[in-house]
Amino acid sequence: MKTLTILVSAFMLMAFAALGRAGEKVINTDAIKAEVTRTIRANSPWDKKDLKIDDIRFNGGMKGCENADTFRVEAPVGGIELGKLTVAVKFYSGGRVFKTVWASARVRAYKDAVIALDSLGTNARIAAGDVKLARIELNRARDSFGSLKDVVGMTVKRPISPGSVIKRDFVKPNVLVKRGSRVVLMVQNKGLIVKSDGIAVEDGFDGETIKARTKSGKEIMGMVTGRDELTLDW
Repeated sequence: MKTLTILVSAFMLMAFAALGRAGEKVINTDAIKAEVTRTIRANSPWDKKDLKIDDIRFNGGMKGCENADTFRVEAPVGGIELGKLTVAVKFYSGGRVFKTVWASARVRAYKDAVIALDSLGTNARIAAGDVKLARIELNRARDSFGSLKDVVGMTVKRPISPGSVIKRDFVKPNVLVKRGSRVVLMVQNKGLIVKSDGIAVEDGFDGETIKARTKSGKEIMGMVTGRDELTLDW
């Protein structure tokens, strides 16, 4: 029984030695990479789910670092930026820094953006089957749309090739009312609808407020609510 107790005690001592003293970080490459990743995520302005951090490398020698009591990764003073990023990893012994190693990492951020599935020519009206939502790098997604409903129904201003991100300046709202066209002027109040004819003074897309001229020649303002249809405020 005494021999068994000695063996168990020896095993527990070895286990505690392997784990290190309480509060200390395990010193190995995987642990340092994990801490570099955690530090970048914690200090970045982007949502954690939108970040990808990889290709972590250590510049300079790591000799002697395994003998440290603990280590700490410091976030860059200038903040987290996309692309190649460098952070300082400081190794401590006896409460003092005895070595600093610079670790580099590749930082990428992603977001949802609408891309074209097929070629879209000038003046084509975008249908639901022409586009899809894809997860792409942030540097490709600038000035893009993050929802399909914001794009479907719009008119193409310039040719768009398959796989291209649809930028805001590539499209324009679909014109429902053309300047000089005959329009229906509609007023609604408590369930009562009154309609009359008029002439559009300018082009208008869905939801836009434009000018129109009544039969008497008076100019009024109305919101485009349909093809050649304006709804007026009562």
